[in-house]
Amino acid sequence: MAGSKTPVSMQAIGKFNVDEQKAKGYFGVLETIDFTTIKRIEPEDIPEGGNPESYTIIFENGDEFSLDFDPGVMYTNSELFLSLTKTYIKSLKLPDVIPVLNLFPEPWGG
Repeated sequence: MAGSKTPVSMQAIGKFNVDEQKAKGYFGVLETIDFTTIKRIEPEDIPEGGNPESYTIIFENGDEFSLDFDPGVMYTNSELFLSLTKTYIKSLKLPDVIPVLNLFPEPWGG
């Protein structure tokens, strides 16, 4: 399993060691969440700026669940998912340097 927080245009690559007991506990609790109750709420006015955040979980059976927090976007009934996910991400022991693949290189090579 892998995990990191990177800019939207970048993807962490490589393999990272993960505590299997923590992972099983995390995904075990996720299995109890009724994801159909989590609904996206678009803002009436989209704010300028802001930092988008995205969370995507891919389960062993191939099912995916994603939350994309564009500026001003909220989700109903997402508190448990976010709390669990943020706590789990913080618990991961990632290397200090993570190789990153730039998906959208700057046209001037910068």
